[in-house]
Amino acid sequence: MVEIATKRIPVTPETWEKLSEMKRPGQTYDELLEQMIVHEQCIRFHDDMKRTEQHGKFIPLDEFEALLEIKK
Repeated sequence: MVEIATKRIPVTPETWEKLSEMKRPGQTYDELLEQMIVHEQCIRFHDDMKRTEQHGKFIPLDEFEALLEIKK
């Protein structure tokens, strides 16, 4: 069984209301927050990949592999 530490996160009444509206029947606030965290992580990963694609400097894979061999 997973031990859950009780923590308090102060939020405004408006934020509490919005969270309550998002929570599905039977879903805990912990589950809701975890779902929101995973969603945000996916968005940030996608944004990072887009930024890398647009502004990154790339080399052919075989050149990269050759660099790895030198460093071994």
